[in-house]
Amino acid sequence: MSRQWNEGYFTDFNYTYGYYRELNPLFQRFCMLLKGVWSEPLSTEAAHCELGFGQGLSFNIHAATNPGKFYGNDFNPSQALHAQTLSTQANLNTSIYDCSFAQFLTQELPDFDSISLHGIWSWVSSENRQYLLEIVRKKLKVGGQLYVSYNSMPGWAAAAPLRQLFKIHNQYINHTADSLAGISQALDFSEKVLNLNPKYLLEAPFMKQRLERLRKQDPSYIAHEYFNDEWTCMYFADVAQLLESSKVEFIGTADPGDCLEALNLSADALQYIATIPNPIAQEQLKDYFVSRQFRKDIYAKGKRLLSLAERTEALRKTRFALMVEPKAIPEKLVMPLGEIGLKQEIYRPIIDFLASNHFAPKTIDEITIALPNLPLGQCLDAFIVLAHFSYVAPCHPKDLVPSLRAKSDTLNKAILERAQFNGNISYLASPVIGGGIAVNRFEQLFMVALRQGMKKESELAQYVFDIIAKQGQRVLKDGKPIESTEDNLAILSTNAKEFLSGKLEILKALQVY
Repeated sequence: MSRQWNEGYFTDFNYTYGYYRELNPLFQRFCMLLKGVWSEPLSTEAAHCELGFGQGLSFNIHAATNPGKFYGNDFNPSQALHAQTLSTQANLNTSIYDCSFAQFLTQELPDFDSISLHGIWSWVSSENRQYLLEIVRKKLKVGGQLYVSYNSMPGWAAAAPLRQLFKIHNQYINHTADSLAGISQALDFSEKVLNLNPKYLLEAPFMKQRLERLRKQDPSYIAHEYFNDEWTCMYFADVAQLLESSKVEFIGTADPGDCLEALNLSADALQYIATIPNPIAQEQLKDYFVSRQFRKDIYAKGKRLLSLAERTEALRKTRFALMVEPKAIPEKLVMPLGEIGLKQEIYRPIIDFLASNHFAPKTIDEITIALPNLPLGQCLDAFIVLAHFSYVAPCHPKDLVPSLRAKSDTLNKAILERAQFNGNISYLASPVIGGGIAVNRFEQLFMVALRQGMKKESELAQYVFDIIAKQGQRVLKDGKPIESTEDNLAILSTNAKEFLSGKLEILKALQVY
């Protein structure tokens, strides 16, 4: 690992190709609306910034599906190159840098409508956090929003010592130059320590299971999450106090379900928190009750509150799209307070109506007209729950989507071309929701086959099998490759049938296909 420029950040291999909806400017505005806070409408004159964008997949998807120009910075040049290559292939309106945060401040930059930091807050030094604060203070517009996510206390209190075991091994015991081997050895070392049943396990009896789950994670994720020199878990109140110096004010989280506090906190907890006069203290106390380990927070530079009537009217006019087939939505979901049952007399008519007319997006107004016996309050709460679990997504206004379609089509074409060689990227861009939707490699290849004129399930299956077979790959079942051609084709045909009868219609409604 070169320490001449990486400032302790892990760079021996690159970050994962993840997609994060919380970085989507449209989704951020939806979360602000839920909290009754006004936000500037998206426009072609807008400028958005993401700092520490990793592989840049979210960055490029949002640049392709939202109006305005997107600026991104990641000081790992390999990751910046990947983001730049994808952006160039799609001819997106972006500017990409591989600067330190201090250097980024010296660039010619506009004032930003939004600035987003996903996770990076936890992984940089206190000096670099000061540069982040300066960027926000100097470059975020009045009326603009800041998204910042980070590992948080007290949720991490019991598990933080596990990361310290990794650090001890990496700093004092590890002698291999192979980073991947070093990670594996650090996990082995930690397992040996825990198997000796230290008294620490009395305070954190679940730690063995946590380590076991961690072994199943992508090594790239483990490296970037746990093996940076800097790894700081902070309390919400401390972060809010730091950000106050940048003239931004806490609005709420980017988890829609947090608006429904009765699903997150007991009645006694809610009653006590209501007696606390300070909103920062209230929010901090909530983290104790739910043991939150990762915060996803939205701040604004200047806050204009909407009246209840304004908030309700704006939500009624918001279009929503169903992101999954109705059968994929379970009747029970888990919230911080425990398992909740979705009342089918409320949820099923809403879900079925969203799936009607080939999954075309619909407003809450349209739903209340179609379902006149459904009270508006229950309808709004149902949408918040469904949005929390990503079963529905807020959409751009209908008249904006055509201007975004060419950009998203070009980006999706570039991603689909890559699918013929690997499955690294498992998301495509939707101009309808201003963001990404999960589409795995086989589904992407089915789309390619359809565009080449193939229609039958058997044709799609054969097309995919020919590609993976040339690369020495097979379909996996229970994590193991299936060897026979017949069994591979049978599974692929089943997958193709499910895709053609369900997922494809959703992708058409979202204008991904």
